[in-house]
Amino acid sequence: MNYGAMAGPNNFSLLIPNAIFYKLFSFLGLSNHVIQIIYLEAFLFASFIAISYFLKIFTSDKRIIFFGSLIYIFNFYFYQTISYSAKMSQIILIPLFFYWMYKYLETKKFKYAVYNFLGLFFLQNIFCNLPQLIVTFSIYPLAILYFFINYNFKIKKILSEYSRKIVFFFIILVPIFLLHGIMYYFSMIENYNVVKKYSSFSALASPLHLIFQFRGIWWEYQTYKEISYNHWLPFYDNKIVIMATFALLLFPFAVLFMRRTLKKKHIFWMTFFLLSVFLASGTAISKYFFLLIFEKVPFFYIFREPWAKFIPLVIFSFSTLTVMALEKIKNKRPVLIILLALLLIKSLPFFSFNFFDHNNSGWKKLLIKTPEYWSEYFRWSKKIKTNMF
Repeated sequence: MNYGAMAGPNNFSLLIPNAIFYKLFSFLGLSNHVIQIIYLEAFLFASFIAISYFLKIFTSDKRIIFFGSLIYIFNFYFYQTISYSAKMSQIILIPLFFYWMYKYLETKKFKYAVYNFLGLFFLQNIFCNLPQLIVTFSIYPLAILYFFINYNFKIKKILSEYSRKIVFFFIILVPIFLLHGIMYYFSMIENYNVVKKYSSFSALASPLHLIFQFRGIWWEYQTYKEISYNHWLPFYDNKIVIMATFALLLFPFAVLFMRRTLKKKHIFWMTFFLLSVFLASGTAISKYFFLLIFEKVPFFYIFREPWAKFIPLVIFSFSTLTVMALEKIKNKRPVLIILLALLLIKSLPFFSFNFFDHNNSGWKKLLIKTPEYWSEYFRWSKKIKTNMF
């Protein structure tokens, strides 16, 4: 809610799991550099496990699950999430929230509600960004709706058999919501004028052709003193990379339409994919309609950067469509080899030592030297710390 302004109570959500993670491993004697590597590897591993479990809903073929998981991870959005904790948690929680809710309704086992509570507890830094939080929690109604469509339930049966179960699923989350609700309340009171000032920033449009490449963030083509913010821009703008990306994009739609095997579940995910594309592109598709939503729907102004908030849903739904299409193919091995080759072409940055920008030129040059008084203050505070309170 602070839009980059001074820290408010809601920013304390960042302490879990980040500070606990660093504190634990520093207690074990590891350096910050090693801890950071472990943290990023843990994020990558958790993301892969989360999407893999989710895709089990649609197939039992491990090859397809593996490829669908790579689709979810090897993209421009995933690359830039690493700079923001809430986005990192969102990547993990979106597939898990869907899986836990769906399996809870399918099996009626309470353990999935417990898993859901634990997942949100340990990744509650998702609460530090309200728009990310809302988008992540939109997965719950999506999972509920898909479950009822997939099993052809009547409304009467839904109300009689499942309404109380769904309510009970969320009751155990009440303590977490109360805690962060209080934080947001005081944050909005303390910083209301600052929030209004900073909310004037908006990046409401992302070109459709970039959305379909899972790109389109507002700073992607920005430069400062002739140095690009996005050091991978020449790579992603390469014609071969773009062609490989669009070939992957067209694959699930071509398979599902050409084989004429469209079912309600396919239509459901296609509809959700297109809706996500519309939201992520902002005013690029329909300026009038999106601005109408932006101005008339209460608090929708918090989604002032639609691409960053809604593109995770585009990637999530596309991974699902790809897996569903692969399930329809009989001779999967050659198709998977071709698709994997296309995916690796567009994912080369993930295998590069320059994945993070290590350039040391122009305004990116490191010119900061820690002043001596910092060291003096450190020694002084350490000396008197037992007498401070």
